[in-house]
Amino acid sequence: MDIHTICCKRHISSYIIVDRETSFGALIDAPDFESIKNELNQLHPIPKITKIFLTHSHYDHSLGVVDFIPELIRRAELQIEDEKCKDISIYIGKAEVESFSSKFPSSILKHLSAIDEHSIITIGSGIEVRPIPTPAHSEGHMCFHCIPIHSNIDSFSSHNQHFITSSCFESFSDSASTSSASPFSFAPYLTSTASPTSFSTPSQQSLLLPQPPTSVVFSGESLLSGGGIGDFKMDKAEQAFSDLQALKKLSEQFQNAQLFSGRDETINFLSWAKYYLEQEQATCIKLGSALPPQQENILSYINSSLDSKSGETKQTHNSLLRDEISHSLFCQAKNLEEFCKLCTSLKSYFELTREEHIHLLCE
Repeated sequence: MDIHTICCKRHISSYIIVDRETSFGALIDAPDFESIKNELNQLHPIPKITKIFLTHSHYDHSLGVVDFIPELIRRAELQIEDEKCKDISIYIGKAEVESFSSKFPSSILKHLSAIDEHSIITIGSGIEVRPIPTPAHSEGHMCFHCIPIHSNIDSFSSHNQHFITSSCFESFSDSASTSSASPFSFAPYLTSTASPTSFSTPSQQSLLLPQPPTSVVFSGESLLSGGGIGDFKMDKAEQAFSDLQALKKLSEQFQNAQLFSGRDETINFLSWAKYYLEQEQATCIKLGSALPPQQENILSYINSSLDSKSGETKQTHNSLLRDEISHSLFCQAKNLEEFCKLCTSLKSYFELTREEHIHLLCE
């Protein structure tokens, strides 16, 4: 299983996942046709993409299908020896079909397939895709859990990624979920040209992770790298909290699952988490107490991460799902009340930061 990361506009990430044995592949989200096409053309051999998995229907994750579907049809016509290349499908959650159908022409909709948590889709002969409903960000939002069918962990590799722990936090909003990038965003986000990271031998693997990843989770705008969350309406807070609990349970079942999220504004959200925990720390000092050990560990981790990212221009690294969860304030919230407190703090912080950013631009 090969994974290629594509850094698109407005901090959105798209992924190409390829079954190495058959060269058949799939696209996870389609934000930006040109970025995807450019990445695809750089791959050798060029994978035969026949499936597009959309985490949800918002334009910033799906608009690329308008141009990408005709491109796939054109490529399929060149694959005369393989009729399977002509079977092109777009997979999206059942609850998202109505929204998607209202945005796209019939030429696109004829490729649409509705899926739910019981669906199992195969890429090539070696990868099984299982949808996980996480409907806070949008009504039919899905994460996708991809598992090597033969559990051949030696065949797992990821391009433009290094498997070390990282953090990136996502914005929260009580307005409609349009997922637009923050105007004050300053996250460094450029495509890495690093060599592919491959787990071909135990000795190579041991330099990167305690154990190799046995599966991958594409989380869209639910849980984001570093423990962030996608934006949602306030009346969906309970659902957002529930979505994270579902992913926590998954991380317990698949302890070496790798997380690939749909958006990256790393520095912004690390900065918020640092701000929040330092406020909590100051309050504890006034009361003659200290932060709970878990929060102390998260703050230490955040400070270390921010130091390591000083001046960095490479894209954020992905890491294990369980590690992301353990360093996420949102995932570590004990109840809905605590979760909502974090969301309110995040929203207030970014409103303040936006005002400071606009002020600096005006000077």
